[in-house]
Amino acid sequence: MPFIKCNTILIFPGAVFSGLSIFFILSFLNVPIGFSLPLSIIVSVLILGLTSYYSLQKQHDTPVLINSKNVEKGSGERNRKTSILFIVLYAVLLLILINSSSRGASGLFVDWDKIDPVQGLCLAAAIAFCFFLPGFGLVMILSKRYKLRLVLQILLAYLFSIFITGTAGYITASLGYPVSYSSIFLIGSYILVLFLYISQYNVFSRNFNDGKKYPYKNSLLKIGKSSFNYSQVTVFLSLLALVILYTYYLNDGKIIVDQWYQHGRALTASSGLFRDVGSSDTTRPPFFSTFLATFFNLSGSYSVNAYVAISFLNITQLLHFIISLLTGFQIIKKRRLFFLLPYSCLALGLAGCM
Repeated sequence: MPFIKCNTILIFPGAVFSGLSIFFILSFLNVPIGFSLPLSIIVSVLILGLTSYYSLQKQHDTPVLINSKNVEKGSGERNRKTSILFIVLYAVLLLILINSSSRGASGLFVDWDKIDPVQGLCLAAAIAFCFFLPGFGLVMILSKRYKLRLVLQILLAYLFSIFITGTAGYITASLGYPVSYSSIFLIGSYILVLFLYISQYNVFSRNFNDGKKYPYKNSLLKIGKSSFNYSQVTVFLSLLALVILYTYYLNDGKIIVDQWYQHGRALTASSGLFRDVGSSDTTRPPFFSTFLATFFNLSGSYSVNAYVAISFLNITQLLHFIISLLTGFQIIKKRRLFFLLPYSCLALGLAGCM
């Protein structure tokens, strides 16, 4: 453990120096401090996470095994608490979503400083259900006896959730009805997913069992694993912060270019005119526009503000990059793949600036 502390002390000055260098260079180029300062801090944390990751890698090449029975018991208890937390969060956000969907979209745009906490909470609930929660529940149900990577679980939850919400909106709009008519079906689908999850996992019973059966070697812990995961989480959160900085700050909290077209097309679906007007464009698939219309309706917020709020989901491109590398290039070591992630995120940011 003293070796870990020594490494942390040694790598910290390098990360700070890198951040200060970026800040002074950007200041010399007259870049506004509102952008240069947060970018310098994010890069410093990113470098700290990367160096911590590689400084600890040798300590995890030799795992130390402990009693498998204790591990399995502790793992089951953690899974039980996680499942209960998921159910409670799901139920609370579902109640908020029911309240916001009954109001429908509030308008086009309002200054962000005029968004009250209640509207922000309704928007957060709509984002959670349209992009993650129901899909995650389905993934956990379908993969009850198998262990999936966390990144893969997030991506599958993202895809399933969009499919559920978008399909309901697309069918409703194609029939010539406003997408608000699909709210009852969606709420019912979300409730059904919750009941299926509870019935499959029996989290409130004494004989809780997550159903997963792993090989013996996969159920053993490694000493120092928590520190190893902390560095990975630090890198991921830094990359997410970069994506947020690229999208929200550079776009000044507004939608740009093609987003206006998708927004206008979504409004036709919201008004019930999509069958007559929106379907005339055969060059662009209508699924995304009808999905946006459904999301606007469920959020009960201003449509432009709601559209801007989901810009952070550009991080899914980075997650897809991780999955592609981990599954398509198994010959390359995982540590080397992990080192490529910041460059992918930077490329996405530069592409967005052009």
